[in-house]
Amino acid sequence: MLVDPPGSGNREVDAQAGTVDIERAHILAVLQETGWRIRGSHGAAARLQLKPTTLKSRIKKLGLARPGTRTPWHRPHVPHAPVSDAPNES
Repeated sequence: MLVDPPGSGNREVDAQAGTVDIERAHILAVLQETGWRIRGSHGAAARLQLKPTTLKSRIKKLGLARPGTRTPWHRPHVPHAPVSDAPNES
């Protein structure tokens, strides 16, 4: 197992993390400027030159959420009840 010495840092990982942070900040700034409007000629997707579906995917991937709203991907997972193959004896 190879371990980088302290302080040397893995520059590739640092660069990727930095790129994600920059992307998150830029998308968040554009969303705030557009009032979180994604679609339309004055929406964030048009300003970012992305398809609205691509922008929604990036928003989800980056963990962004409009302030004051609950989004489906932030809800806790609730497992379903197990399904039994046995006939129902009522």
